[in-house]
Amino acid sequence: MCIRDRYIRLSELMGKIAGQLVDSNYEKVEIAYNGEISGKDTRPLTVSALKGLLEMAVGSGVNYVNAPILAKSRKIAVVESKSESAEEYSSTVSIRLSSGESTKMVAGTVVGDEPKIVSIDDDKVDIFPAGRMIFAKHINKPNVIGPCCMVLGKNNINISGMQVGRSEVGGVTMMVLNVDTDVSDAILDEVRQVPGILNAKLVTL
Repeated sequence: MCIRDRYIRLSELMGKIAGQLVDSNYEKVEIAYNGEISGKDTRPLTVSALKGLLEMAVGSGVNYVNAPILAKSRKIAVVESKSESAEEYSSTVSIRLSSGESTKMVAGTVVGDEPKIVSIDDDKVDIFPAGRMIFAKHINKPNVIGPCCMVLGKNNINISGMQVGRSEVGGVTMMVLNVDTDVSDAILDEVRQVPGILNAKLVTL
């Protein structure tokens, strides 16, 4: 699989994740290509990102042909940028959704042939996205992660993986829980009520 094909898959997954994490309708989509990937034809990546995004809003009728048309019809501005420089990885892609002062950003790369999410907003993460994932923004302090997991266990939700972002003690960071079954809105509300949890959303791929 060539580098561009690997990043096409990543871009669509990132679009699906961003589309499920965003809190409101967005007016602008900014897609940034950094490093080696910036020297490639990135138009298919942008279309893939739009397909992933719009599937979350419109449904399965979105495809690679009509995704740009749908974005235009919904008055969504799409802006691409490229830079040869990259920091930790040889190539990264980021998608930023914005509406007024509200933004949501997802960044990723490819390791081997596998898509990897490396940041959500300002939180560094290390996620190989798949299946069902709970993204929980929380305060980095004791007695937050345990009670959150207890809520899921009490409701017979099995946690198959966990990754916690890095931050200073008392800071705000992101926890991502891989779960084996669907999580209802009622259970998510229980998670949100755990002291120290600022927000929790289910992402399904």
